[in-house]
Amino acid sequence: MAVDKKKVTGDESLGRKFLYDILYPFGLISTAAVFFMAVLSELTKIDAEYKPALTLGNVVLIFIFCFFFALANRIFASKTLTFGAKVFYHFLAVMADFIFTFIFLNGFYRRGARVFYIIVIFAAVYLIIALIAAIIRYIVNREKSRNSDYRRQF
Repeated sequence: MAVDKKKVTGDESLGRKFLYDILYPFGLISTAAVFFMAVLSELTKIDAEYKPALTLGNVVLIFIFCFFFALANRIFASKTLTFGAKVFYHFLAVMADFIFTFIFLNGFYRRGARVFYIIVIFAAVYLIIALIAAIIRYIVNREKSRNSDYRRQF
C-alpha cells in the first residue's frame, strides 16, 4: 500500500522521524560495537577462568549505551547551536550516558579509584575523536568555500 506524502498525519511523521533519526543509527552503532567486542574477545586469549567480555549482560549494556548515544547524536541536527556548542552538549550527553550505563548499571562504581581513571580515559578518547572530526569538518568546509562561486568583496 502506497502512502500519499500529503496525507501523512503528525503521529506517522513522528514515528517515521523516530525510525530514521534514532532507530537506524542505533542499529548501526550497536552492530558496530557488538562486532568490535566480538572481534576483540576473539583476538585476545582470555583464560577460561575469567568471565568472557561478550555476555548477554554486557551486550544489553552496549545496546542501552548505543541507544542513548543515538539520541545524543540528534544534538548535531540543531540549526540554532554553533558547532562548538553542539560538540560540548554532545560530550556532556555521551559522558552522562557512559557513566550511567557502564559505571552505575554495570556496578563498576564499587571499584574505587579505577572508576575515575576509566572516565578520564573515555573522555580523552572522545576528545581525540572530536578533534579529528573537527579538523576533517574544517577541511571539508574550506574546500566547499574555495570551490564556490562567491568571492569576498573585502
